[in-house]
Amino acid sequence: MWGLSSPALAQETRFFVPKQIREAYDKGTRGWDGKPGTKYWQNTVDYALNVKVDPATRRIEGNGTAIYYNQSPNTLNSVVVRLYYDVFRKANPRAERVNPEDIGEGIEIKKLLLNGQELQVGSRQANRFGTNLYLRLAEPLAPGQKITSRSNGPSMSL
Repeated sequence: MWGLSSPALAQETRFFVPKQIREAYDKGTRGWDGKPGTKYWQNTVDYALNVKVDPATRRIEGNGTAIYYNQSPNTLNSVVVRLYYDVFRKANPRAERVNPEDIGEGIEIKKLLLNGQELQVGSRQANRFGTNLYLRLAEPLAPGQKITSRSNGPSMSL
């Protein structure tokens, strides 16, 4: 009986590092120990919400203000708002099956202002897809800047 051996392969000590991970190390946003690096950043949002829950009708209604802070080194042309409850919105794509009794209108947004300018949900400036609402900014958001959004009447049925 005989076999082949490859001592060179057995002695290899390097390992593959994916391009995105290597770029994070090079940029200083991630350390080799896995912890955030010296140039790590994270965008933040402050929320002020007024919510009314009606258990009898199984409805939630409200309005609110969100202030989004661009703490990245990049200028942003758009912002994505997560509408997680839209997983139950009629005709929305979803990766998992949901109970047909739970399917409804999703989150209903009656009015949306971005830095005081009204946006029509469903338009090019405020386009919905799945559980995301993509907001195109009228003016790019530079690093260190913030934008304010206000919404009236976001509501949903449970």
